Formats: sequence, structure tokens, C-alpha cells
Amino acid sequence: MQENSLYNTVKWQRVRERVYERDQGLCKLCGRPGIDTHHLRYDQGFYNEGWLILVCRRCHDVWQGVAPLHIDEENELKPVLIRISEIVRALDGLECVYDVSGGGCQWVPRR
Repeated sequence: MQENSLYNTVKWQRVRERVYERDQGLCKLCGRPGIDTHHLRYDQGFYNEGWLILVCRRCHDVWQGVAPLHIDEENELKPVLIRISEIVRALDGLECVYDVSGGGCQWVPRR
């Protein structure tokens, strides 16, 4: 994901704090302590808390193509997260460029 200046705003920091509080400081995917705020969908608005979840760094890495080996086998989300990591690896060489004005993501060759 390309760096976005919206991440450096006071508004974003407040949204992150509210998501952290809402999710009680725990990763919504594995239950471990969370640190990153992850956009489930950018096209629903950058600051839309309904499409944001708190995740731990290891779960956030799934969206970088890292297999979720840290997640217990009993976790019903594990197969989904494995598939996400596989898709990300298949898209290697492309990056999502967020369009601030339109709220969408375009896949372009990585620079």
C-alpha cells in the first residue's frame, strides 16, 4: 500500500483511538493485543469506522502475503486469512494506490 498523507492527520489518529477502544485493544482476527488499524474496504471511506478493525501486526502482515501461521487451527477465520495471503502473493508486483478524491483503490505495477 502506498503511503497516504491521510494517515498523518489528527482526524485519523482520533479514528484509530476510537477503533482501539471499540475493539478493546484486541486483534479482531486472532484475539491477541492489537496495534494496527486495518481498512477492510477503502471504497467505503477512509475514516469510516464501520470498515476498520484493530489487528495485531502478524495478522496485518497477512495482507502483505504472509501466511497466518500464528493463528490457532480452531479459529474459523484461518482458512479465509490463508486465502487472502495467497491472493496477495499472486498479486505480487502490483500495488494498491488509494485515490483520495474517489475513495477507491487502483492496482498498478509496483514502482
